[in-house]
Amino acid sequence: MGDSDAVQETAPRRRYTTRTIMIAAALGAAVGVVLVPVLFAIMTAAAPMPALAGFTFGLWSMAALVPLAVLRRGGTGVIGAVAAGVVTMVSPAGPAMLMMMAMFGLLIELPFLVTRYRWFGLKMLLVSGVVLGALSCLLSVFTYDLPNMQPLLLTLVCAGQLVSAAAGGALSWLIARALRRAGIGGASAQGANA
Repeated sequence: MGDSDAVQETAPRRRYTTRTIMIAAALGAAVGVVLVPVLFAIMTAAAPMPALAGFTFGLWSMAALVPLAVLRRGGTGVIGAVAAGVVTMVSPAGPAMLMMMAMFGLLIELPFLVTRYRWFGLKMLLVSGVVLGALSCLLSVFTYDLPNMQPLLLTLVCAGQLVSAAAGGALSWLIARALRRAGIGGASAQGANA
């Protein structure tokens, strides 16, 4: 019952229960509630320099990473991200948030999918966060016209996205540990793969 990434999940694979889906959606929606004021702040603060929004990508990733870390089931990250997208539709970005969050959920699940959903520990959450940060930086090349930025500013933007996404992974891990200790998501057999 340690916190090792090397331990495989021992819980048997079962179909999704209503409880699993509801917990994933509730966790994602909770992150969405936090993201709404962040979105309003970004719309104001990042208006002169939109690329600064990338420094908050770690928060966005948590909508998928927290459900994955708590429930240790494939697909729960997408469910959480979509739930956060529904909540954040009240922001100025509107329905576009639903699509963006669904995309984030899919991207965040990629490293878990590659490992066939065997590991859900801190290292895996950090890897998933960094993958999201790297992919976000690549997407930002087009979104924010990064090639026309000064090299130092370009480096700062991409580094900020990577660090933010990795921090989101670490924070998700801490939140998941606390939630599992409280009995949310099951702290028994699944706890071996923290």
